[in-house]
Amino acid sequence: MKQGARWALSAGLTLVGLVVAFHGVDWGVFSLSLRRTGALWGLALVPVVMGVEYRLRTARWSLLMGGARGYFPVVAAAFFLNTVLPFRAGEAARAYWSHRRSGRSLSGCVAGLVVDRLGDALALLGVFAVFLFHVGDRTPGSKIGALVFVLAIALAALGIGVRWPETVRKKLLPGGSPPLWVRIVEGVLAGVAPLRAGRIALGVGALSGMVWTLNVFLYWWVAGLFGIDLSLSQAGGVLAAIALGVALPSTPGFVGVYEAAGVLMLGSLGIEKERALAFVLALHGAQIIGAAVWGGPSLWLLGRGEGDASRAVSGIDKIQRPS
Repeated sequence: MKQGARWALSAGLTLVGLVVAFHGVDWGVFSLSLRRTGALWGLALVPVVMGVEYRLRTARWSLLMGGARGYFPVVAAAFFLNTVLPFRAGEAARAYWSHRRSGRSLSGCVAGLVVDRLGDALALLGVFAVFLFHVGDRTPGSKIGALVFVLAIALAALGIGVRWPETVRKKLLPGGSPPLWVRIVEGVLAGVAPLRAGRIALGVGALSGMVWTLNVFLYWWVAGLFGIDLSLSQAGGVLAAIALGVALPSTPGFVGVYEAAGVLMLGSLGIEKERALAFVLALHGAQIIGAAVWGGPSLWLLGRGEGDASRAVSGIDKIQRPS
């Protein structure tokens, strides 16, 4: 998809999301919900929790980068760029900075990023599965079975790729001069190779679970500040819905898609729109501030400057690989 078309799509999704989130809101009720006593001081804790989350993510990323230390600024700055730039540009920057710091091949860093994202996806599937199992009769058993089946297939595919990477490579990749997609698949297989070490695989899985469990408790706690009585499984459902929403192409900050996903999920749980919107907007704003608190200084500490960040997110394929 061309850059102009991507911008048009992201702007369209953002606009639709804002309309869905704000349409029909009673602003008097919304204002009362937003000014709820205790919410402001409670929201100040969100950046602190995000610092803990970034530490957990850094530990996972260090495992995938061979156990090296000093990646906290890389992880925090990448998430900050994801917030202020479109199309998750921070992921490309993370691979670039890790390539520069570690001396690993760029394809190896990108492959590590794929595994990092896969850990998030599987953990989030687990969170959503818990939500589905706790919504009772409102969710048909077939949907639960389908989710478990998909999760099992994903785990099986990952296990095969980790246990027998050479066999997978020979089956999937043709001989001769490899095209781009072949090099990408080879890089991914190289990236999952460290997971053959049980300690690394266990560490990645445990840290992924800790990241998303922490976020479930954060959503549950902030919802309580606004008088929204959610169970932990329901908070996980809201978290999963928002995570799916921000996976769509959007303008910087995930504005619109974040709000629409959160309001729609909370509405399905019987929460009035004004209170749901107040909660979602406040949490989103606090998370943006948290990303800036940790990511802004980290970007500066990297010593790269705006030029290298721009190079990372716009020309990653042109970066020279180490010999």
